[in-house]
Amino acid sequence: MWKLKTIEAENLCAFRSLSYTLRQGVTTLIFGDNRDNDSQQSNGAGKSALLECIAVGITGSPLRKIRSEEIINDAAEECRVALHFINDSAAEELLVNRRIPRKGASSVSCTLYRGGRQVMTDEAVQPSVDAYNRYILDKLGVTRDELLNNFILSKYRYE
Repeated sequence: MWKLKTIEAENLCAFRSLSYTLRQGVTTLIFGDNRDNDSQQSNGAGKSALLECIAVGITGSPLRKIRSEEIINDAAEECRVALHFINDSAAEELLVNRRIPRKGASSVSCTLYRGGRQVMTDEAVQPSVDAYNRYILDKLGVTRDELLNNFILSKYRYE
C-alpha cells in the first residue's frame, strides 16, 4: 500500500513555501489558525490548500473547477509541488515533481526507487503530461474520482 510521506510546495494557493512530513501510523487531522485576520481565525489558514497540494501533485488538476493558473500564488508566475510516496510492502518509493506556470505548458517528472536505489530504466518516464497523470494514478492504485472523493488521512477505518 502506498503512503504519502512528504508534501512540498512553492507558490501554490496561499503557500509561498511548504514542507510537510506526515507522521506514519497515526490519524492526521487538519486544523487552521489564521493569525492574519482575527475575525476569521480558521478561514484562510491553508487547510484546503494542503489538500489541493496533494490533488495537484497526483492529478495535475485543482480540486475545484477552476483553471490551473488560479492556484498559483498572486505574487508568483508558477507553482511547484513535490510529493514523496512510500510502499513498504514493495520496497518502493515514488517522487512526483510538478511545475505549473501561469503561462505555457505544465511539466511533471517521476522518479522511482526500489530497495533504496533509483530505477534507472524508463519505467517511470512517460511521453506526455497526460501519460504521467495516468502512470501516477495506476502506480498508486487509485482512480481520479476515488482520489477526489475521499480524503481521509488515517490508518484506521471509520465506522
